[in-house]
Amino acid sequence: MVMPIVILLSCCALYLAPMSPALTPEPPASSPIFTPALSTTQSPLRVIVDAKKGWQKTNATIESNRPFEIQYLSGKWTHFKGKVPLSGPEGGQYTCFGPSCCEPLPGVASGALIGRVGGETFSISLGGPFAIKTAGTLFVRINDCDTGLSDNDGTITILVIP
Repeated sequence: MVMPIVILLSCCALYLAPMSPALTPEPPASSPIFTPALSTTQSPLRVIVDAKKGWQKTNATIESNRPFEIQYLSGKWTHFKGKVPLSGPEGGQYTCFGPSCCEPLPGVASGALIGRVGGETFSISLGGPFAIKTAGTLFVRINDCDTGLSDNDGTITILVIP
């Protein structure tokens, strides 16, 4: 049987004393039960995203409303080689707004990293934790018009933790 430990601090000294099982506090009945956010059935996936390609399959299966994480690891790219400097997955300085935009995700910087699961498209940028309503395979790409992919350059490497 493992005994809980009580830490007593007394003027710069640390004493670890066993705590009686009878004194072990019980969590309140209303305490939330922790559920791991990450799937235990899938390993993290390292994905290289090419700026010259449209939607690229990651092989990561995303569950509906279940948190997952995407981490930016390395790389630079541009959505207009020779005209727009290389950037990371946050994209460049230009953002198209409105119905006339050809980018897959208007309102997000051109050259930014974006993702899609089913019909739900979202900004990834520098990464972070995400939870989306749609379940399915994660696809990623640069936020640039399909007709403009040929003048792009570079790759971004990410880690997807389903």
